[in-house]
Amino acid sequence: MTIKPTTPNSAAVLEFKSGQIAGASEPAPYDIEMVKDGGKVLLSEPGVTTVLMVTQSFLSAHPAIVTDLLKANMQAIDFIKSNPAAAETAANAELAAYTGKPLKASIVAAAFKEIDFTVDPDISSLSTDAQQAASIGLLKPVNLNGVFDLTALNKLLAAAGQSAVGG
Repeated sequence: MTIKPTTPNSAAVLEFKSGQIAGASEPAPYDIEMVKDGGKVLLSEPGVTTVLMVTQSFLSAHPAIVTDLLKANMQAIDFIKSNPAAAETAANAELAAYTGKPLKASIVAAAFKEIDFTVDPDISSLSTDAQQAASIGLLKPVNLNGVFDLTALNKLLAAAGQSAVGG
């Protein structure tokens, strides 16, 4: 068995569909497309797919910009949760603008059902993913201790009356 990193994720879907690869570990909506093309889900693993990050030097130099970025992320997640149909349509429109072709609305809707949109970076999940990637040779072992500074995020969550996230 050979493990072949493929980017972008959409390329893995095309390779799967054409028989160039036998399987893949892909986030939504790409996993949904592979199932539509005859694939079978062998393992569904919840966890982090995207984390909002800036460098410490940027955080130190521009704390107000980082706070605004975090606020915008919170607003986007609130929008997704309060109006999922509009969020799916908007996401698909952006995808179409980026790739030149939208996905079927049913694929986007199925993908949105798989994703837990949250501000919590789920540090333990990211650490597990890094360990698994190192164990199969995709990454060198990495220590993620100290990578997350949740101070600004937790201040915003407190101001919004929400629970803090932690590591």
